[in-house]
Amino acid sequence: MSCACLLLFCSFCTVYAEEGTKYECEAEGNEFISPCGPFGDGTIEGASGGIMVGHTGGDGQYYFVMNNIQAEKTGVYRVEIFYACADISRTFRIGVNGKEGDLIELEEASDTFEANPISMEVELELEAGSNSLKFYTVTRDEGEGDHEWAPNFDCIIIHELLPEETTTHIVDAEKSPTLNPTEENIEVSATAQNSIQPAETAEPETGNDGNIDIIVVSIAIVAVAVIVVIVLIINKKRK
Repeated sequence: MSCACLLLFCSFCTVYAEEGTKYECEAEGNEFISPCGPFGDGTIEGASGGIMVGHTGGDGQYYFVMNNIQAEKTGVYRVEIFYACADISRTFRIGVNGKEGDLIELEEASDTFEANPISMEVELELEAGSNSLKFYTVTRDEGEGDHEWAPNFDCIIIHELLPEETTTHIVDAEKSPTLNPTEENIEVSATAQNSIQPAETAEPETGNDGNIDIIVVSIAIVAVAVIVVIVLIINKKRK
């Protein structure tokens, strides 16, 4: 499907394009806690649809929720966020499906707050089916490094599902009989981890075989000595 061939779903104001799925922040069906809300009436230069969402923040009081964000499978997706903000110190958070979001810092500032939005990428874990994304800030007392206000938002694009990383475990080298104890941190795959078996403990030698040999030799010597004494006594009586 080419970029010129777009399917528009008016109910969600969602555009499906070759490079991903675009969702408008001001779309019908989204929730806005006033004074956070859409502005521009289709006149904002460079904004998708000429509208953006502003006044997000206020130490967490004013926020908006994007609903009906679709994901084919559960996993971590690459998400592109379009925003306008001339103050690079501003921050925001995205809470997925009611969960708390991590602090997101801007990579660069735009020329103005009200036109020509720029984009940055984040990674979000989405569930298969419909998802909700809450754009918000927290009070400075609650979040270290948080700004009171977020940027103005234009739209987002949900890109590809990112491949899962290989599960790794940190193995204590001093406790592992099969690894070099001089390596402080060693990563092994879960399969390799399961294949490591504890070495069989060798039974200590008790030395009983050596003791038995000594006893046998001693008894033989005593027996020979007794026989010699008896022979001598018998010979002496005959004389």
